Amino acid sequence: MVESKKSIIIKKIVDNVSRVTNYVTFQLNGDKDLIVPVGGTYKELGVVAKEGATDVSKDVKIKGEVNTNTIGLYKIDYEAINKDGFPSSITRNVIVAPNTGLSNLDLTGSYNGGRAGAKHQATACTITKIGKGVFKADDFFAGYYNLEKGYGSSYKLEGYFYLSSDNTYKTIGTPQSPWSPMEIQNGKYDPATKTLTNKTFYIYSNYFSFIFGILFRRKIRRLVS
Repeated sequence: MVESKKSIIIKKIVDNVSRVTNYVTFQLNGDKDLIVPVGGTYKELGVVAKEGATDVSKDVKIKGEVNTNTIGLYKIDYEAINKDGFPSSITRNVIVAPNTGLSNLDLTGSYNGGRAGAKHQATACTITKIGKGVFKADDFFAGYYNLEKGYGSSYKLEGYFYLSSDNTYKTIGTPQSPWSPMEIQNGKYDPATKTLTNKTFYIYSNYFSFIFGILFRRKIRRLVS
C-alpha cells in the first residue's frame, strides 16, 4: 500500500487565533503502479482516506477511466476536501501492457549516457521494474537537459515502457516533456553491452538521438556511440 504525505497547516482566523487543520491523507489499496494485461479486467481497489484520526473514505471522489482493450497509461485520481475546504489527492497509474511476447530480462539499475554526440553523464537515468517486461525510466533524455545543460530534475523525461522478447522496447503512453509530448522510437536493448538506444522526438518536430548504458557495480561501462 502507498500512503500520501501527512500535511498539517496553521490557519489564521479573524480573532487572531490560530488552529490546526488536517489535510485528508490517503493510503492506496494495492500498488501505485498497477499492471493490467491488454484484454484483461481492471478492478478498482480503492483507497483509505483519513482526516486526522477520522476515516473519510466514503467522501473520496474517484476520477479517471481505464480502457483495457488499448495498451497505454491511465491515471486514476482520488480526491477529497477536508472540513476547512482544503483539497488533497493521490494518483494511481494503471499500465495496460501486452499480455504476450514480453522479455524476462530485468533492466533495473542506474544508467549513464546522454544525447548522441554529446558528453555522457553518470547516473543519467534510473530504470525500475514494475512487472514482467514492464519498466519505468526516470529520464528518456538520458540526463541531457537535467545534467548536461544543468536545467534540473524538472527537465527529465519520465515514462513507462515494455521490453519485448526480441529486445526492442516501446513506451506505454506518451511521455510529457516541459515543452511538448514526446515520442520514443527505435528502442533497442543490447544485452551484451547492457545498452539501450532510442530516438526521442518532439511531436511535430525534428528528433534527437539518445543513448544510455548501465552502471554496473558503480563502474561505468563503455558506451557504444
